[in-house]
Amino acid sequence: MINGPHLPGKYRVSGRQDLVPKPGQYRTEFEADLALDFIREQKDNPFFLMVSPFAVHIPLAAMSEKVEKYRKKAGTKRDNHLPHPVYAAMIEHVDDMVGRIVEGIDERGLTERTTILFTSDNGGLYRRYDYDPDIDPSVTVNDPLRSEKGAPYEGGIRVPLIVKYPPLAKAGMTCGALAISYDFFPTFVALAGAKHPENQVIDGVSLLPLLENPAANLNRAAIHFHYPHYHHSRPASVIRKGKWKLIEFLDGTGVELYDLEADIGETGNLAEEKKGMAAALKKELEQWRGSVGARMPLKNPHYDPARAAEWWSRRRGEPIVPGSRSAFPRTEKELR
Repeated sequence: MINGPHLPGKYRVSGRQDLVPKPGQYRTEFEADLALDFIREQKDNPFFLMVSPFAVHIPLAAMSEKVEKYRKKAGTKRDNHLPHPVYAAMIEHVDDMVGRIVEGIDERGLTERTTILFTSDNGGLYRRYDYDPDIDPSVTVNDPLRSEKGAPYEGGIRVPLIVKYPPLAKAGMTCGALAISYDFFPTFVALAGAKHPENQVIDGVSLLPLLENPAANLNRAAIHFHYPHYHHSRPASVIRKGKWKLIEFLDGTGVELYDLEADIGETGNLAEEKKGMAAALKKELEQWRGSVGARMPLKNPHYDPARAAEWWSRRRGEPIVPGSRSAFPRTEKELR
């Protein structure tokens, strides 16, 4: 575990030798500087800015004073429902970055004509297997949601979506409608009063009606997810329709059906009890995959189920053995 002043590894701005981090500057602070420079340069023009900070991500690293704050909060015996102090500190670093960008927009008088959208690409990380064995390997929990990043359960795919746009989205409004990241493009097009490019497939729908009225109907039947990889979980496709959610595992192990209104933690698989619903959603999911040309996983003739949970070091070309000294990087070079 690294509690350094910056995230490990080299980072720079391509083509701009003048834009480099200050000595000891944490990475999200540098990313905020870059965002504010861009806003300053474009303040008199329409602009689109997407900031994708490295945090929160592995390797875990944060400024020592923030880490110490959360270490003291956790006490000597960390509660399982508290995130790791370094992970918590990284979240605060991101919060600081967002705050600086929001303030920068406000200082330039752009708040009333700027839409700010905050979200994440996945849920929290449970743990890593490549830590120093003397350090608690757990990272965070997503309770009451099940599982973590990379999994088809709610802990992996249900994330925050916060919109700041004073002319429409009033402070304190909440909305329970389903949204997904491919809705952002048509939303931005609608907010800008623009038109979609001709002959371009648009997967999502504009969320503009929800900004005006959280109870609005988007006239969308379902949303879908497709992740045909082994990464924290097994290959799977998902369909969410109303309160129902069906997960089809693409390794041939069947389907799971959940009523998310009654069971947000996905503790009771209803696939056998609600066979008709499961069959209908599975058929709809198959039709959607066909309509978008979704790629399916290929059978691996060398698959060994006994090694399914094994983590592999691409740096060293060998399995990672949890709890061993080989399970974590030993040098700064190995972190890059």
